[in-house]
Amino acid sequence: MKTSLKVPFLSLAINDDLKRQKLLDRIDSVLRRGILIDGPEIVELEEKLRIITGRQHALVCSSGTGALYLGYRSLPIPPKSEILMPALSWISTAQSCIMAGHIPKFVDCNENYQMDVKQLAGQITEKTKAIVVVNLCGMMSDIDNILQLCEKHNLYLIEDGSQSFGNRIGMLISGGIGTVSCSSLGAMKAFSGICEGGVVTTNVEEIDRLIRKLRYVGMENKNNSAHISLNFRMDTVNAGCLLEEIDCVEEISDARISLANLYYEKLCNIANYIPKPVITEIPYNFPCRFEKDRELEQFLLKKEIEVKRFSSHYMPGHDSIVDYCSRHNLILPVFSCEKLISETLLLPFHQCITVEQADYVCDSIFDFFKNQ
Repeated sequence: MKTSLKVPFLSLAINDDLKRQKLLDRIDSVLRRGILIDGPEIVELEEKLRIITGRQHALVCSSGTGALYLGYRSLPIPPKSEILMPALSWISTAQSCIMAGHIPKFVDCNENYQMDVKQLAGQITEKTKAIVVVNLCGMMSDIDNILQLCEKHNLYLIEDGSQSFGNRIGMLISGGIGTVSCSSLGAMKAFSGICEGGVVTTNVEEIDRLIRKLRYVGMENKNNSAHISLNFRMDTVNAGCLLEEIDCVEEISDARISLANLYYEKLCNIANYIPKPVITEIPYNFPCRFEKDRELEQFLLKKEIEVKRFSSHYMPGHDSIVDYCSRHNLILPVFSCEKLISETLLLPFHQCITVEQADYVCDSIFDFFKNQ
């Protein structure tokens, strides 16, 4: 085993000369035409995303956070409605809910980092108007039972597909689930442009029409703003790059699934928890739980293997949420998933990791436990 092999947690570098040139050609085409906002690439991208997700409507915007805000704003529910969501997600899931004028209510998660459906059912009250499902790390939640709860209690379902866009569960496609589905197309995602981006999809024409107004300061035409909102438009350059990336999605998906399989096959007998790869689920992160995780973390970092933790995904732990709940007399209970993620390591995971690097990660983990 090599004693020195750097393995970055994530790499956004575009080292493939052909791919880089194709992106540069897209950018050059937009710059020469000069339509930097609302260019034809926007319409083409929205149509392709509509087809991919199986939706009647798809609308791109400036970020995944913007997509969530637009999704919350589009629902026909009264201000200060209670919206249930998992305690584990990126902070945007809760903050965009608050900024849209609603109240997030957190639900604990299971050992797979997904919202616990039994606890979700017990949290529904007459104040509840919607549920947000988040497929954390690219692992799909218990969508069928969540949909049944929504139907039983007449609730709207919002999908935050930012870490799972394009994944499948049965006949459903992430990015196309619920009343509205909101996803990030940011540079860190499996399907991404060269900067921030987002997409909202729906089958409801009235919701699509409203979001298109909200996307650009509430403008219903060139002369009148009908709604209070902000600017969430995607620029044409990023849309062009996303169109180029669509052709690479299958290649990226295969690389990520292959890496997940390698990790699982080599580490399943030594980890306390490791996600079993599913052919229809493209992993976003690769969370694992090991004995002596703190010591293992330091051991791997010394070997230049960049592992991380996702304590930042525990939304009730952020000062902004604690302060919001305090000011509005909302109780924040203790969630068991806080301990769960404190014991979790995220292994390096992206499509550019080589087999040699992945083997080095696994061999180093074995080396750690062999010497214990």
